Amino acid sequence: MQRSWIVGLFVGLFVFCQLSGEAQARRKIDTYKRSSDSHFVLGIDSSLLGYDLSTHQEKGEDLKRTDGQFNLALGSPNFALIMGGAFKEHFLLGARFGLNFNHTTMEYDHGGKGPSTDALAFTLSPLFEYIFLTKTVRPFIRLMMDMEVGYANINESDSGISEDLATTTWLLGFQAGAGMHIFPTDSFSIDLALMLGYGGGKSKSTYTYEDTETGEEDSNVVQRLDQTRFRFQLLFGFTGWI
Repeated sequence: MQRSWIVGLFVGLFVFCQLSGEAQARRKIDTYKRSSDSHFVLGIDSSLLGYDLSTHQEKGEDLKRTDGQFNLALGSPNFALIMGGAFKEHFLLGARFGLNFNHTTMEYDHGGKGPSTDALAFTLSPLFEYIFLTKTVRPFIRLMMDMEVGYANINESDSGISEDLATTTWLLGFQAGAGMHIFPTDSFSIDLALMLGYGGGKSKSTYTYEDTETGEEDSNVVQRLDQTRFRFQLLFGFTGWI
């Protein structure tokens, strides 16, 4: 009777140790799974194709000017850095830091040098994504708020006379769209997104005249405009999920 009691005790201890070990292993696996649901996200993207439709109107005037501009991947540098955090496998919160630079020159038919244009724009866009699946191809919807500051300068120089038209612009707007993350590996994705956006803001243009021979100079504000912009973008990029 005493021997069977001792054997039962050892059997009970053995079963208890086995169950405790399995429970501890399950807790470690669950902890690993929970930790792998959260990632630091670092990516870069650029516009494969884009179109901006902008409207400019002087305050108090009825006359409007509308400009349309296509942007291609082979054109001016247009890229952005994306940083943020992904959690619960389906949510991404972060920010997109955009930079756009453009330089153009013109020549007259008679062979003379025409005006040149330099434009630079910085954009800060808080963003939110909802990711639908956890497979290799993961569709998502994205919302962004855009805060943009831009500067453009048109310069024409001839026979010692230099004329500049400098324009500063600020815009506040939003974008919404959808796309997909394609994961060839667990920590790296190829990204495609189609975005539509709208923004509004103001611009100020300053004209500067300088004659290097006589030393004559003049500078004055020539225009203040209200501005709206519709934007279409097809974005392509890469993201690391750390």
